[in-house]
Amino acid sequence: MPTPGPTRILVLTDGSLPALVATLLAIEEAANTVFLRFEPGSRPAPKSRRRACQRLIELYDLPELIETAPPPPELPISTRLLHSCHTAIELGCRRLVWPVSLGDDLDAAASAAEHAACIERLLGLEVPRQERPQLTTPLLDLTRAQIADLAHDLDAPLQGAWWCQEEGDPPRPTTTRSHTSFPGCGACPPCQRWLAHLSDQPPALAAPVVRPRQAPRVKPKP
Repeated sequence: MPTPGPTRILVLTDGSLPALVATLLAIEEAANTVFLRFEPGSRPAPKSRRRACQRLIELYDLPELIETAPPPPELPISTRLLHSCHTAIELGCRRLVWPVSLGDDLDAAASAAEHAACIERLLGLEVPRQERPQLTTPLLDLTRAQIADLAHDLDAPLQGAWWCQEEGDPPRPTTTRSHTSFPGCGACPPCQRWLAHLSDQPPALAAPVVRPRQAPRVKPKP
């Protein structure tokens, strides 16, 4: 098992815009390596979501996408989070980022925070402190509008996300400011919701500066 480092971070991603924002925040902070674990759950268009994650990995020169067999999506969220914590331990990560975003739904946000706290307490009983990852929820109380603003502030490459109900190809980098440069069909409810917040923001689709990787690629045990 690799020695945990203070800057190794595992981000759970379903290919969504919140997951993209959480990944960019982790990249800004980490001086070492950020890993992505793809877990679409029951969300639609999993193939397009995976392609968006792959595009993000290419843009930032991240280690290859982690796709260990996750628990079935119908299992409780605490079970799935615990499974991801064990993946983080195998990778030597000191932090697991859960990019859940619940906005103004205070009850749901409180429930998610309690789930995260319970997982950390359980890990405290079973995992030595030096191997124990911290489970964080940096976007927990942010609304869609706030996430869209944060994506703009981070110059988020929108081809690294997918929120459409339909399968399709993430857009290639372009300087055209139009709805055709956003991911998705533009007509389904998720597209309409995100476009309402993103259409006033110039889409940041230029490839970012690639950061040199300072740690070797590490795969979790199968």
